Amino acid sequence: MSAVRIALIGGGWVVQNVWLPLLVEAGAKPVCVVDPSPEVGSALLPRFPGIRIEPELSAKALAGCDAAFICSPNVHHVGHAAFALTQGIHVILEKPACFSLEQAEHLIGLSRRQQCGLWVTSASSYRSDVRRMAEQVRGGGLGRLHCVDVSWRRQAGIPRLGSWFTRAGSAIAGSGGDLGWHLLEVALGLLDYPTIHSGFSRQVRAAAPQRFLAAWRDDASADLDAELSVDTQLFGCLLIETGAVVRLSTAWASHQERDETTVLAYGDEGELALHSTFGFSTNGTREPRLTLARLGVMEELQFDTEDKIAPYRAFVQTALERIGCASTGDLDVIEVDYRKLRSLGSAMGVLYSTPDVSAGISCSSVQDVYTPEVAS
Repeated sequence: MSAVRIALIGGGWVVQNVWLPLLVEAGAKPVCVVDPSPEVGSALLPRFPGIRIEPELSAKALAGCDAAFICSPNVHHVGHAAFALTQGIHVILEKPACFSLEQAEHLIGLSRRQQCGLWVTSASSYRSDVRRMAEQVRGGGLGRLHCVDVSWRRQAGIPRLGSWFTRAGSAIAGSGGDLGWHLLEVALGLLDYPTIHSGFSRQVRAAAPQRFLAAWRDDASADLDAELSVDTQLFGCLLIETGAVVRLSTAWASHQERDETTVLAYGDEGELALHSTFGFSTNGTREPRLTLARLGVMEELQFDTEDKIAPYRAFVQTALERIGCASTGDLDVIEVDYRKLRSLGSAMGVLYSTPDVSAGISCSSVQDVYTPEVAS
């Protein structure tokens, strides 16, 4: 098969430092990057000569592409993905893909009608420690699951103040949409991606965000008084129809010493505990650890050692393989991603469904502003 030709919608940090280099490494051909910021072209053209920089999404921008990788601000994810699907090309959608079950069904319907693939980024599922957990659960090692407790709390991880990440009108959600999507990808995956209908959340916004900026992102802010209208911490609980519970805690800003990700799974026959650090923080746990407890006996479970970029590399390779399958008419490879999108979209809809004055988030910001204007 010839190299997959890809348009990247959005040219921010994750595109420049993660997705573009990995796509090139995997043998894909990035054709263009769609981003209105002039700084994007200046940053990318020396590193990726020949790539086209387009200021707006249009049929012209996507011409000659097999797939679109949607990495625009969250508020545009559904609209940009829908536009790409209507152009008859496959879509890889960056997290958080959507914020309701209705939005998920809208994209799934378009994907089916257009006979185009639709995948959501899921690097966390490709982590070696997470895959080891999934093997234990699916092999029956825990028996019936009662609760999956997931947490990702950074000491200082607020993105650049005033950027789209920190404004509700463009990001919709803060730490719960950013870190929480990864956590739910893992937790709901262990439960085989159920659709979520009930739950609750508490969203919190840091009173003094300047103390908690993500310096490790090289994301300096020129305006420390810029808008912060999304949650910097979120605490939530999701109720599964089987009776199981998912408990969630996220923080861009906290008082702990190190950035840590934990995944705890409680079952009839045992309990799993993962202590690690997802993502690219430089202040993470020194020794990731996975343990299985049964009847008071603790066992250390081994998993492959890997660098921080490895799960993202594995996701890209798999996504390109699936694009190849879908391009030949094998659309069965999409079904699991449809279920994943429904599960995660419904979970986001529950967590962000009610107004929260302290974080400046409302139901209307989630449901009503996801469709952007797209150039014809």
